[in-house]
Amino acid sequence: KSRLRGGREDPFSKTKTPEKTAMARRPGRDEVSGKPLEEERKWHEGVTDWFRENEVDPKALSAEFIGTFLFQFLGGSAASNSVDAGLTTAAFGNGCALAVMIYSTARVSGGHLNPAISTALLLIGEGEMTVPKWAMYLCSQFSGALLAATCLRWLCPDTAVVRNPFVTQGILNDGVSRNLAGLGIFEFVMTFALVFVVCAVALDAKGPARQYAPLAIGFTYAAGIYCEGPYTGGSMNPARTVAAAIVYADFTGMWITLLFIFLGAVFGAFTYKAAFNVERLDYGNEQEPSSVTQFV
Repeated sequence: KSRLRGGREDPFSKTKTPEKTAMARRPGRDEVSGKPLEEERKWHEGVTDWFRENEVDPKALSAEFIGTFLFQFLGGSAASNSVDAGLTTAAFGNGCALAVMIYSTARVSGGHLNPAISTALLLIGEGEMTVPKWAMYLCSQFSGALLAATCLRWLCPDTAVVRNPFVTQGILNDGVSRNLAGLGIFEFVMTFALVFVVCAVALDAKGPARQYAPLAIGFTYAAGIYCEGPYTGGSMNPARTVAAAIVYADFTGMWITLLFIFLGAVFGAFTYKAAFNVERLDYGNEQEPSSVTQFV
């Protein structure tokens, strides 16, 4: 045994004691820890087989989690600053953040970063979206947004976030107005426009400038915040709405917001597919995709 001063055994010594040696010699046990390997191997193989059978890429889930986290963090910070700096800060900050995050994650996960977009692609049968893949995408997106919202709730000063908790409040759903019908219509139209643009520039192979798709999507998001930000908070993203509502424990108007966001996304995707058709790229004759913005 390797010992320290005073005769104590060195806990970091790689020298095997008789007890460790006997444990490692037992069949079906790890040589270092001596733990049974059969159960661990079966569990690992089962998880791996599930991901493979359902065509779910763990790297894509990581990309969606990180991308949604950064989008919520950057966009939420811009929204909080807009209390003093004006609406342009929120609109331009969110639009830039979304464009950059799509550029960063599109090659790995398709750059959805939005449960409404993932749901719309599932329902129209595009983007190679399956039910298990859709469920895992939504888990990653909601988790990333919630973590970012929690960080912002702790970091931002109360003077900023009390008057504008990211994207969950506007004058149509506060205690003065409570015009939930107007809230829903705004979110429906803006999300419809966002998903319509996504289908046109990122999903459809006929798009004339697909390499600039993230910029077009970011500008659309910024235009939506310019249009509806003061009235609804300018969400167009269920993950951001739910995350902000949870960390502030304020669920006013959330159900109508979520309902019309999802409806707007689905109608936008169905409208584009029905009116213009979606032509997918055939990667079989290409060495690599011609655009990083292709939804996968």
